[in-house]
Amino acid sequence: YRVMSAPNEAPYIARGIYTSRPIDVEMQDSTILSDQQTSLGITISEFAQGIGKGDRVKFAAVPDAPAHLAGRVMWVADVDTDGQGGGELLLRATKPDGDL
Repeated sequence: YRVMSAPNEAPYIARGIYTSRPIDVEMQDSTILSDQQTSLGITISEFAQGIGKGDRVKFAAVPDAPAHLAGRVMWVADVDTDGQGGGELLLRATKPDGDL
């Protein structure tokens, strides 16, 4: 769903490499903040109109993907390009304001 990059255009199908890993950050008071960093590696050229911060990704049910992703919608928090036609979408479960 290209909510921000192409708001009047229909969603389209693309593929990517899903990664999710835990991250721990030590705070100033020595407590640990635990979070999950979820990303999707993509080929930028597969996104004709581009993809940007604020867009949404909906995962389809595919044979090799984790079952818990089927139908899940995530928000694109950041887009990093690698300079070689690829990129990585940093995904979050919800926007900071609480909307999905």
